[in-house]
Amino acid sequence: MTKAIILAAGTGSRLRPYTNDRPKGMVEVCGKPILEYQFETLKSAGIEDVIVVCGYKKDQIVARSINIRKVENPRWSETNMVYSLFCAKEWLSGDVIVSYSDIIYQKSVLDKVLASTSDIVISADKEFTRYWQLRLENPLDDVESFAINSRGCISDIGQKCTSLEVIEAQYIGLMRFQNLGLDALNKILFEHSKLKDFENMYMTDLLTHLIQKGHCLTPSYHDNNWLEIDTVDDLKLAEKAIKGDLDVNLMQGLKD
Repeated sequence: MTKAIILAAGTGSRLRPYTNDRPKGMVEVCGKPILEYQFETLKSAGIEDVIVVCGYKKDQIVARSINIRKVENPRWSETNMVYSLFCAKEWLSGDVIVSYSDIIYQKSVLDKVLASTSDIVISADKEFTRYWQLRLENPLDDVESFAINSRGCISDIGQKCTSLEVIEAQYIGLMRFQNLGLDALNKILFEHSKLKDFENMYMTDLLTHLIQKGHCLTPSYHDNNWLEIDTVDDLKLAEKAIKGDLDVNLMQGLKD
């Protein structure tokens, strides 16, 4: 049975003042918390075993549509996302979806991830430039590397780039681990938990280590149909996208 682990321990400082009294995942977009969009999408795909790693304002994390289990990162103020995942290590078995807490994605995005038979699947947006051009005057200020090798595996992810032309897609913070892929994830987490830089490791750093170990990270492509709410401007854009008030349709079908 597939379970989901959502990493929601951070403060979401770039979303202040909306995160002054709640974690980023509980900020409302069109009257509904970001996390609730995820909970509903997971439930619609038959995933109801959901673990949320919380920290900042942890008591504010609640769910309307499903029963969730909360795991605490007690060091949320001084650690990064990989450490939060490590706090949920007892749940890293079987078939696991791992997600950031600040994204909204349509069921079609999740369905493609679940349909893959690969041991490690990374959801990625091939039409990312359409979205980033709405978000930023210069997309290169924020987008990161994403390259595929001749085997169809991700060879580069999460690095700064000087040209959009070399970026094949954009990682969205949604991934799946199963079978040998989950074994590899647990091994990497255990090995790096003993190292000095572990507490501040980014998720793309962890994925890069898996690539360097020779593991195939398979991309699961889609064309938009997701949103990231990292800043106040992102929040305003997300509300327009869900209401259908943009010339570009980023979230077809996702409306209240």
